Amino acid sequence: MFLTDLHIGSRWGLWDPDYEIRENTSEDEPPSLNGVQSKLWDYWLDLCNRLQPIRPDLIFLLGDIINDSSSRGRRARSLSADSERQTSCALSILSRIPRKPQARVFGLIGSGSHGPQYLKAYERICGDLGGKLYGTTGIFILAGHSFRIYHGSTTAYIYLEIVMGRRRTFAQEAIARKSLPEIEGIICGYSHRWLHMRTMWRDGKDFHIVLCPGWEGQTDFMVLKDPDKMIPEIGVVIGRFGADAVDFQCIRYPTPLGLSDPVKA
Repeated sequence: MFLTDLHIGSRWGLWDPDYEIRENTSEDEPPSLNGVQSKLWDYWLDLCNRLQPIRPDLIFLLGDIINDSSSRGRRARSLSADSERQTSCALSILSRIPRKPQARVFGLIGSGSHGPQYLKAYERICGDLGGKLYGTTGIFILAGHSFRIYHGSTTAYIYLEIVMGRRRTFAQEAIARKSLPEIEGIICGYSHRWLHMRTMWRDGKDFHIVLCPGWEGQTDFMVLKDPDKMIPEIGVVIGRFGADAVDFQCIRYPTPLGLSDPVKA
């Protein structure tokens, strides 16, 4: 299972209503979720129910699990600016995922400028879930299939096929030059979009490019920037790796939009 961009702590991201936070509230009154967060929480509970029969044995956390509040701008967009609270809430949320007893957790972090508190928080999240933080990227062998996995980055919110097609070309050229170990594809997050490109490669294998959706609704910034273009996608990617075949499926949910209800004139 590939999970990314939960942005726990963001005012548009996941938050566990059973996890009490008393910042800017009275001691007896935890904050209520806003409309975007309420929908995301319902989706998360539904996802955990749907994962019961699957019970993944590999869980990849591909970055931005917590929102990080190291900058003034991020603090302004956060329900809680306290990294300890974000971390504890993240563990409360992620511990709900049904998984096999021997399931392994792999953590990867974005290459953006994050402070030491964020890194420490991410290490704790991975460690408390029984896993490990592996840095910004790595090549992972999944049932004999090798994939480059990382958080990713792109400035193109549309035409993602073109952007990721270029990455595929660069990777295949590097493999041909023997500058990169043989891999069968690239898996990353960051874009908050679902994309699976599957093209012919060689030796009877396909080459896969996978982008994973996130768990943050449409933010105020997205609404102001371009409300019709910048609509993130919500969900999780399930990978199945057999001896002779690889497949990716996405469990998807409607995006909570940062817009008011339509006005009847």
